[in-house]
Amino acid sequence: MTLTPGQRLGRYEILGPLGAGGMGEVYRAHDFELEREVAVKVLPEAVSRDRSRLERFRREARAVARLAHPNVLEIWDFGESEGLVYAVTELLEGESLRSRLERRPVGWLEARTIAVAVAEGLAAAHEKGVIHRDIKPENIFITADGRVKVLDFGLARTLEPLSTQADTKSLEMNLTREGTVLGTVGYMSPEQAVGGPSDQRGDVFSLGCVLYEMLSGRRPFQGPSSSETIMAIVRDDPPALTVAGEPAAPELASIVSRCLEKRPESRFQSAADLAFALTAIVSESGASTVSRLGSRTRARRWLAPAVVAVAVVLVVAGAFVLQGLKEKYRASPTGEPATLDPANQETTWIDRWEIAVKPPENRTGDSARDVVGRELADRMTDSLSGINQGLQSLPPIRVVSGEAAGETSERAAGDTTKVGSLAVTGSYRERDRGLELSLKLGDADTGQVLAVFEPCRFYEGEPAACEELFDRLAGAVAFHAYSDLANTSYIPTMSVMRQFLISVEEVFGGQAEAGRARRRQVLETDPEFLFPVLFASAARLTSARREEALVLLERIRTHEQQMVPYERLFSEALEAWASGSPAGGLPAVRRLAEIAPRDVYVRLTWAEIAARLGLHREVIRAFGDFNYWSLGRYPGMQRMVTTRLTRSYMELGRFEEGLALARKLRREQPGATSGFVREAGFLGALDRTDDIEELVQECATVPGGGCHTSLVLKEAAWSLAAQGHAEAARAYGQRAAEAFADEMAAGVITPGLTGPLGAYRAAEMWPEYSAFALRLMDLYEPGSAEYDYALVCRGMAAAHLNENEEAERILADFETRGQFAYAGYIAAHLGQLERAMELLRRSVVDQGGSSFAQFPRWDLDLQPLWGYPPFEEFIQPRD
Repeated sequence: MTLTPGQRLGRYEILGPLGAGGMGEVYRAHDFELEREVAVKVLPEAVSRDRSRLERFRREARAVARLAHPNVLEIWDFGESEGLVYAVTELLEGESLRSRLERRPVGWLEARTIAVAVAEGLAAAHEKGVIHRDIKPENIFITADGRVKVLDFGLARTLEPLSTQADTKSLEMNLTREGTVLGTVGYMSPEQAVGGPSDQRGDVFSLGCVLYEMLSGRRPFQGPSSSETIMAIVRDDPPALTVAGEPAAPELASIVSRCLEKRPESRFQSAADLAFALTAIVSESGASTVSRLGSRTRARRWLAPAVVAVAVVLVVAGAFVLQGLKEKYRASPTGEPATLDPANQETTWIDRWEIAVKPPENRTGDSARDVVGRELADRMTDSLSGINQGLQSLPPIRVVSGEAAGETSERAAGDTTKVGSLAVTGSYRERDRGLELSLKLGDADTGQVLAVFEPCRFYEGEPAACEELFDRLAGAVAFHAYSDLANTSYIPTMSVMRQFLISVEEVFGGQAEAGRARRRQVLETDPEFLFPVLFASAARLTSARREEALVLLERIRTHEQQMVPYERLFSEALEAWASGSPAGGLPAVRRLAEIAPRDVYVRLTWAEIAARLGLHREVIRAFGDFNYWSLGRYPGMQRMVTTRLTRSYMELGRFEEGLALARKLRREQPGATSGFVREAGFLGALDRTDDIEELVQECATVPGGGCHTSLVLKEAAWSLAAQGHAEAARAYGQRAAEAFADEMAAGVITPGLTGPLGAYRAAEMWPEYSAFALRLMDLYEPGSAEYDYALVCRGMAAAHLNENEEAERILADFETRGQFAYAGYIAAHLGQLERAMELLRRSVVDQGGSSFAQFPRWDLDLQPLWGYPPFEEFIQPRD
């Protein structure tokens, strides 16, 4: 029975078909109770009418529903309606692995990552006693945001007899009786092919077939008919594995070969063992190599391209393989700006972390060596205990005993602190007359493996040989606590991570120059660490240092094939921005906000790109659900967010909302000048001069002179001018100029580009404006951004002082150098409005490094163009 849109099955309304086949028909539907879209799979009538099959299906559905694993399709409901039996699952957007293979080849790194994800999902199922028995590319799904899902754990499979027409049909099965063939020809295990019993090792064989096909582009067993294919599975060895026409790396070929052993006892005995073997692989071919611990010239083994699963990200970097976290945010299939759920966003913000360190398991067979595990645990505890010492950028981190994994310390009633739990586990065994230590980092609550570290070899009594491994383990924990391990293809040692975090604290804590210098040192110390390179690139683009940004982006491009989705999306956005097409980076940065919802750098970059495109409503959306007030320990970052938001409120004429935001900033940072300045701007826009006076008086009484009334007065002057209150603007501008003179004389404020110049401009004190611009030009190097701004101010002043020849000379200099925006400013002050508009448009269209963000409607430098229709249309918000 085919369902039509609008038809109801219980609480689910059918929206449209998604697919159909022997397994039944699948529909997109709306769940009215939970207000979400789901997939509804209606089972074939053969299942619905057969009570034994239906009961078996129910048992399997309940078993799979208990898995709750990120790599297994989630089953949410099961029911019957009007004689139809249906299952309700999560709705996936993307493509099957079969479609992926038909569309393009899969590289070995991507193939390995997909296989690890599937193996992790199978391992979780096997632990619950659920055997899949039909692993094939059709039952592996890759979502639009890169997650990998295993489908159809015994759910409504095709119930047909063996077909001689194609070897992709599922075979009739009877899970309770031997002698019945079960599975899909070409992927079933030998024991399945002869109708014998099959356990988890049969799934390992099938996954081996899929991995072989991903790597080589062909199936390991394929004959002209289904029966001959079955005979090949039972009797023949597969052709030698080749990747892109070349022999596969020995370790990779060995793993696949072991999966495809005819005898189950010769295969990997569990999917977990297969996953571990794949993550620990060390290829000796090409770029995918890694040397052992301790080498100063070690090469890195990297993650596959960004199309790999976000749910299980695989990275080997220096000493470890990183496996990603379960993705909590779904892609927007329309490509529209992400609408993030504030409730979900809050769940990801961890207030405190607890790490359980379990003594590594003794696998030497000698119980006398149990003491080695305890000693190793002590050393790891020491290494992890000092992670956040002296750092404000990390939440509290507590190391607990292994038995406390997943537990949290006692909390007072009503305490809503969110606690994240990690567990360090491992084992040691004999290897090459010494011992070999293997470690894993996992989520203690979900059991999800986050990182698998390359084994470290040491001699008994000398575990200090593994100190670099412990340092890298600490770096992984620190990065996860700071951001999310899914956001990086490489984790540095804790010593490098600490320097990076200190640089962040310095940049946003009032020591910007020291922080930038330290960040440069981090970039030189560990060039593989892309996280700070991305942030440095964004900072240079924001401050119009495009050439420097391009150098950094070129450095990032050398790692293109190894990036995780976070890095790839971030670099895509920055590349588009740097190339003069910031609009091209919007889709990437929107997706970034979905996969990294608590990352303030992402929000700032999104807002900056949107502002440059005149998309002020999108700027507000970029921060709409983000709890940036939690960044109180970073006043500089908090000010950046608020400044960007208040500018957009000003552009949109939403003055009351902007005023409320400015006042909240003042409450968060009492006495800080920035809050006073933002509030003065909105009070001026609302023509509330009495409130401005009270604000100025309050600023003047801040203890220690920490609030500069000059800046508050200047902001009020500019805002009043933008609303047409010219006389009041001139008066406030003159008072601001006097206040600047007093503060500079007292040494409490230094000459700045937008301080005294802004005051003289508002007061229309053109001789003083010109003189101060010349003074600044003497302080800066010609060609620098600071020098050029002072020069354009000198050009505008010359236009008002009847020094037209000088103004034209400066204008021509800017035009020759491609600085069309500054040339347009001077043209406007010369009264050449049409010429000014041509230059401003050229700065946006021809010179993508410029943007609409340069031309706010309240900018006094553009006052001659106010009211000019082409200009008013030019600066209208674009969204």
